[in-house]
Amino acid sequence: MSEGRALVFPRAIALGARPLTVPGGKNVLVASASYAFRLSDGGHVEPSAWYETVAGHAGPLAVPDTMVPLPGAELMVLGAVPAVDGRTRRASVRCGAVVRSLILCRDPEHPGNPFVPDTQAAIWHEQDNPRGRGGPDDDRPALIVAEHDPEVPVWFGPTPFDHPLRLCAVGTPDPGSGTGWPTDASAEVFHDAHPAFRTDSFSPDDPLAFEGLGQVDVDSRLPPYRIAITSGREDGRFLVEPARIHAVTLIPSAGIGAVFWRACIDLGDDILGETVHALIAALEDVDSPPKDAEHWGRIAANRWLEPHNALDDRPLLPRALAATVALPFAMSDADPMKERHAAAEEWMQAEVGMGEKNPFGELAPDEQLSMADKAIEESEDDAQPPDINAIDEMAGSVLAAGRRRHEEAGFKEPDADAQRIPQVRGDRLEAEIEQRLSGPYQSARDRDIVNTIREHELEGVDADDI
Repeated sequence: MSEGRALVFPRAIALGARPLTVPGGKNVLVASASYAFRLSDGGHVEPSAWYETVAGHAGPLAVPDTMVPLPGAELMVLGAVPAVDGRTRRASVRCGAVVRSLILCRDPEHPGNPFVPDTQAAIWHEQDNPRGRGGPDDDRPALIVAEHDPEVPVWFGPTPFDHPLRLCAVGTPDPGSGTGWPTDASAEVFHDAHPAFRTDSFSPDDPLAFEGLGQVDVDSRLPPYRIAITSGREDGRFLVEPARIHAVTLIPSAGIGAVFWRACIDLGDDILGETVHALIAALEDVDSPPKDAEHWGRIAANRWLEPHNALDDRPLLPRALAATVALPFAMSDADPMKERHAAAEEWMQAEVGMGEKNPFGELAPDEQLSMADKAIEESEDDAQPPDINAIDEMAGSVLAAGRRRHEEAGFKEPDADAQRIPQVRGDRLEAEIEQRLSGPYQSARDRDIVNTIREHELEGVDADDI
């Protein structure tokens, strides 16, 4: 992205940036790139499908990526899981160093509803009500607890912005925290996971498995890719920014998940991040050597110079993955219309003379060709740009030849001195023109309807509105 414009048609990678003033008064630009994938086999999911799934399963206010810096990494589960049929159901999840076994309890108030593993199902405020769910006066037991200690309630989903466990991790907001932690943030808008699902780090190809959370249990791995994030700076430099996995988010009920890589770029006194002019996100095979900033900078420059290249993000992907990504507006080989489109395009090019051979190539005047060849040879010999006077002479010659051919074909330039005499229209035509200009969107039938309404003075109907 550059100056707020996305220069990639997102087929595999989603990229966003957010300037923040984090607790402590430090200004950073959080560049966050995500790769969504199928839980069953790790196959890629387009960002647009990920956005729709988050909204459909986690609520309309849920965001696909909060772009919030984290001290470590976290695993989060969004959306409902299958209802607990019996009194309890065991569930487990493993992702890298996070290994948790849980007990889901049937909700006696809503026994047939899908189970939502959020704070409402476990604990509201740890300080006020360590065992209940609705506040200090609510004595209902938690519905989701640790298997080894049923007295410890846990949850998967977003932690409320003002929850004590969250505040302990990030620090209490103060008036000088700027845009870092808004006071009106909600659980749906500002994601954070329960401490039981935090770890120091996740890595590509880490084991990923869970049971009891979806219709089908999963035993797979995180995608074997790393995301490279490169910034283009105000002074023209491109820098590879240190990035790591901050979050792994799963939606078991939909069978998809996403890995979020983030880079926190120190902005110094630049609160808005204006010193960072471009961000580039790309996928690399985890076993391949990292590419340098110059490589990604060339790709970005190519997109600036040739905007149509922004529709093709294959240069930003590993070769094996690039082969599976379809270009926007491209037709698959299995599409029955592809052959017809190709035939129509071939016919159209032949009709307008745009085949493999330029039909006008032989018509180029010899004198222009020789002048052009001479100018090119001189510029190559002297390693200097062509002489401006030679270019002007060549352009004038080409223009004169074009005019001559135009006249030979029967086209004459209009006489600039000839006076145009206006055509006199009759009164009836003038009246029709005036009437049409007064109501340019009214047909004759429309006018008949309006006149009928006026004549009969229909109650509650305004002829002018009609």
